[in-house]
Amino acid sequence: MAEAYVEDAQRWADFLIKSEYRGPGDTLDAAMARCERKYRVSRSVLWSLRYRTPKDMLVSVYMALRDAYETELSKLDRRIENELRKAELIGPDATNSKAYRFARAALGEPEART
Repeated sequence: MAEAYVEDAQRWADFLIKSEYRGPGDTLDAAMARCERKYRVSRSVLWSLRYRTPKDMLVSVYMALRDAYETELSKLDRRIENELRKAELIGPDATNSKAYRFARAALGEPEART
């Protein structure tokens, strides 16, 4: 049973680290440090979830990771919605693109009829 919680936490930690990683010139350790400051989850916890699977974890750490993950997902949803609004303002060329249709599907919105 505890393995399922640890797997969830690993997936969330990986998502958070990848969302903080800035690309070439950045390091995963620096991304973990930013996650630690931003979400108040210890860098050592993030490191162990990434490189050494813990046997179990504290509920407070699990909940902090879950809250941080949900926060990042809601930010991502807002960014997608903003991009959809921009595409709709640009006109039919932008709303006929694959990216536009994919973004609408990701948000669970029905396909727009023009």
